[in-house]
Amino acid sequence: MTPSRRTVYGALVSHCLARLVTAPVTAFAFKTVEGKVRHWNDVPTGLKPYLGIALAGEQYQPIDAVHPVPNKWRLTPTGWLYVDTGADRGTAQNILADALDAIEAALAPGFADDDGKQTLSGTVYSALLKGVIETDEGALGALAVAHVHFELLVDAGAY
Repeated sequence: MTPSRRTVYGALVSHCLARLVTAPVTAFAFKTVEGKVRHWNDVPTGLKPYLGIALAGEQYQPIDAVHPVPNKWRLTPTGWLYVDTGADRGTAQNILADALDAIEAALAPGFADDDGKQTLSGTVYSALLKGVIETDEGALGALAVAHVHFELLVDAGAY
């Protein structure tokens, strides 16, 4: 049975929370991961590095000759990453690079995942970063911002 959209998005947020905050998989630890996006003015310094993940889009992908797999839903949550750069933390570019590396590492397949894919503990067919990552390029002073795109493939079924 296909998991609900709420279950799928919740699995992504929980997975990122576990691997970025609770037990970080890299030396770069986040303070906050949540299933909503706040404006950067509403995220105090004590809650940064911050990753807010929101529903963004979805697309039905029927089976075809090139990809002979069951029909899938392609869900595309978007994440907003905020970090304070401060004088002692380095340049925005370096801090964002470390934060993005941490997000990429958090989505790396685990040992139990099938076929080298991250499946969010079997909730989805695959979960990964996808598309262009946009940054503020250091234009916001002591705040650095990046916009990241995720892709979740879920077996199609009746919701």
